[in-house]
Amino acid sequence: MADRLLVDLMGLGELQNDLSTVHSTLERAHKRVDASDDAIGSGTVQSALHGFDHRWGDKRDKISESTKALADMLNSSIETYTETDEQLAHALQVNDENGGSSAARAQ
Repeated sequence: MADRLLVDLMGLGELQNDLSTVHSTLERAHKRVDASDDAIGSGTVQSALHGFDHRWGDKRDKISESTKALADMLNSSIETYTETDEQLAHALQVNDENGGSSAARAQ
C-alpha cells in the first residue's frame, strides 16, 4: 500500500554487514602487501606491488572511509526504524487497551 512505510531491515542489515566487511578488508590490504614480500621472491614483482599499493593508498583510504560512514549510517537507520516501530506498536497497544482510537469509535 502506498500509505504505509515499509523498510527491509534485514536487507539494510546485510548491506551494513557487507560494507563493514569491505571497510575491514581495505584496512588490511596494505598489511597484506607488506606480508607478501617473502612469498613473492622476485624483487621486480615486489617493487611493482609496492608501487601499486602506494598509488592506490589514497583512493583506498577514501573508499574505506566512505564504506565505514555508510555502514554507520545504515546501523543508525536500523536502530531508528526499530525504535520507531516499537514505539508505534506500544502506542497502538495502549490505544487498543483504552477502547480503540476515537476515529475507530466514530465509524
